[in-house]
Amino acid sequence: MYRGNKTPKIFPIVLLLVMIGMEKLPAPVRQRLEANPQNNIFPHPTTWQFNPPYSPFLHSDSFNRQTKAIKYYLGSPAYSLENEKFEQDAIRSAIHQWEAIPDSNIKFEEAGILENNLDINLQDGKNLIYWENNSVFVWGGVANIRNLPAVNVSSWDTNGHILESDTVLNGIDFKWQRNSENLERRTLVIDGIVLHEIGHFLGLTHSVAGGATMYYQSAFGDNLLKGLSMDEIIFARHVYPTQAAVSKFGSIKGVLSINGVAAAAAKVVIEDSKGYLIGATVTEGDGSWEIGGLLPGEYTIRYNSFPPNTTFRQDSPQLIGDIDYRFENFDPAQFTPTSPESIQITAGQILTHNKSLSSGSPSFIISQIRPVEDHPAGPFSFTTGPVATKSGRKDIFIGLYGNDIPTSGATLRTSHPDFEYFETQVLRKAVLNMNLITTRINIPDNIDPGLLSLIIDYEGQQVYVDGFLEISDPEFDGNYDGVPDDFQRKYFSPFTSAIAAAHEDPDNDGFPNLYEYKSDTDPTDPSSFKFLIKEIEVTEAGTLIKWESIPNKVYNIWSRQDAGQGDWKLVASNFLATGDLSEFLDPSQNQQLQFYKVEKIN
Repeated sequence: MYRGNKTPKIFPIVLLLVMIGMEKLPAPVRQRLEANPQNNIFPHPTTWQFNPPYSPFLHSDSFNRQTKAIKYYLGSPAYSLENEKFEQDAIRSAIHQWEAIPDSNIKFEEAGILENNLDINLQDGKNLIYWENNSVFVWGGVANIRNLPAVNVSSWDTNGHILESDTVLNGIDFKWQRNSENLERRTLVIDGIVLHEIGHFLGLTHSVAGGATMYYQSAFGDNLLKGLSMDEIIFARHVYPTQAAVSKFGSIKGVLSINGVAAAAAKVVIEDSKGYLIGATVTEGDGSWEIGGLLPGEYTIRYNSFPPNTTFRQDSPQLIGDIDYRFENFDPAQFTPTSPESIQITAGQILTHNKSLSSGSPSFIISQIRPVEDHPAGPFSFTTGPVATKSGRKDIFIGLYGNDIPTSGATLRTSHPDFEYFETQVLRKAVLNMNLITTRINIPDNIDPGLLSLIIDYEGQQVYVDGFLEISDPEFDGNYDGVPDDFQRKYFSPFTSAIAAAHEDPDNDGFPNLYEYKSDTDPTDPSSFKFLIKEIEVTEAGTLIKWESIPNKVYNIWSRQDAGQGDWKLVASNFLATGDLSEFLDPSQNQQLQFYKVEKIN
């Protein structure tokens, strides 16, 4: 398949979990990976070609040129025999979420199930996703996946066009479940981990935004990898745009330098006017960078440096350890983090933003994050991963840990300008000899979900922890089909299937899935309604409708003349129920009997 000087380079990406030890890939493999360790020796990012001309080395079992879709194969058995179908469906749902990104032409098609002798093989022309349940040695026995939840390995030609990609899920060291219901201890949720690995499959390296799906660590259980962040979405819009999207979005690029020398491995962060992280990247060896897929409008840009002596290795101890193996032998540029600067993005255009940075380093180093808690004092918990909270929460505490955080004069805040902040406290040697800086905050009601940064202000400078605070979305719809994912996960497998969409009615009860979500009923069971219309009576004053209701819940009432056809007409909105039985008089109908339906909307 590979001939002459077109032998593909091999590109491995490894996802690590918080507080899990790991072993490096063995020397024979690493030598193959690092045959030429210079930065920028490979095109970046590597990408699939969804449109011709195609690489002559792209196998027909890897990509369908007629449908313009990446072909993938699932391995059998999955993690377990009894739940194989559901586990494979969880993989499919992760793939569907990448496909569903608006304005992107990412497309997959399932090519089949492969059985027996499953292994990483970058010369068989097949993209395989499978569980390894028998041995920690994969890839012909030369790679050890001990304590690694998942490994993705890809090949590409010398033009940077991806040819093939295999993903192995570790079924020896880890337990896996398809969703977070009845989650066992130290168990991984499949679609969150696979969502991350598909990012590598598409050419993404690890993100420097803590709450991004492509961050290099994850926690057990129902973790924050579920659902793509804006960092991944703009990547898909920029690298894999539809034809219409090319003129719909804008980009920004630049070169960073320090005293005329390229600033390599520097963080670039784009935020919107409310401080939400939209995109982040790291400069290449020549100081260059680019972020695209941005909607037109005003943003801010800032540049942040890694701490001194940062090592970009998979087992490194600092907050952000692994980005891309190309940086493993690289010293990141040291400079004073900059304050946000306003930029204007224009559709269809590339803005250039070069910057000369001031030599220096952050005022101090952040080592751990305090999960959002409702108590000011210990016992304290900590993580090197992102933390989450919800809109409207009051009297909660955020915090950061570090050995050299000053004990006075520093204040802690988020990047959102509308939060209410109270006095900052610093607790000396709170955990593992680290100081804890913490503050109480109030979060406004009804703020948007997304990723925010944590910021320490000290003596006129700022220390940023980029995108590590997630404002979660209880109605998150990662496949953009109109129904929140968590509701669909409860009733459908895969939850991204077409039958789970908003307008579908799988139980044929006349109520589509979106209605059943709002009514908190089972979309697969026609007898699941928790409230019933008890009586409809035509009177001189109008039609009186009585139904079983839930106190303090809000309802809409709809009517139409024909039971089986015609548009529903909204006759009452935001009707507040005060008891177990509610009634509403429709004054517009005092002669002819109508058909009515009642919708619970909260």
